[in-house]
Amino acid sequence: MIPSRRFPFFLALLCVAVLISPLQASGADRDFPNTRKIRLAVLYFDNECVTDRERLDAFQKGIADALIGDLGRLGRLQVVERERLDAILSEMKLQQSGLTDPASAVTIGRVLGVQALLMGSYTAIGGIIRIDARIVEVETGLVLKAEEVTGRTDDFFQLEETLVEKIAAGLDAPLTTAERARLSCTGGRSFTAFLEYSRGLDEMDRGRWREADEAFAEALRIDPGLEKAVQKRKELERRKGRKRS
Repeated sequence: MIPSRRFPFFLALLCVAVLISPLQASGADRDFPNTRKIRLAVLYFDNECVTDRERLDAFQKGIADALIGDLGRLGRLQVVERERLDAILSEMKLQQSGLTDPASAVTIGRVLGVQALLMGSYTAIGGIIRIDARIVEVETGLVLKAEEVTGRTDDFFQLEETLVEKIAAGLDAPLTTAERARLSCTGGRSFTAFLEYSRGLDEMDRGRWREADEAFAEALRIDPGLEKAVQKRKELERRKGRKRS
């Protein structure tokens, strides 16, 4: 039996224990510190399409490019550029498909010096597309969050915007009102045009500039509002100019 004089002391200890235990349990969520930017790399997503697989293969680079661009606009995130990722893959002699291996993915994350990786897969059939994404902590290799969006390919740009919001929330970096407004102003209207844009990215990475320019031009013919394709054509012109000089 606890002496009456010491009872308040033991009661205080009990209250502290009750308060601490839920905090310890929530530590498994591994929230990132709010005081610094979160360093993130977006890996190429795995193509799990059964039909039209070849036509949709370049979408691996397109979806990564779109997510990098939109996530990179958020104040709390510092996102690795796609070109740097591609250079690392070439240096490590890794194929796009090798990124589905968790060990290889974490190794890339450490080389890039990031805290978290965004990786996933996609499948499309009959005008419906599903995109699955996972946020992986580089230090432990643990999946911190899994998200997915499903809808019509015609609504791809809205689906991608929704996925960006989910990923940002999963990284404890929810969009501000201003960021949400900027996000809704980006993108295009045609999924077919975006596939041509994705093909252009792949041709650029292979050093096939003429084919890349043709793909970007086709993307703009289908969807003149696809600003990303305009920017890439300008980038190609700058590269050609440097090569001639």
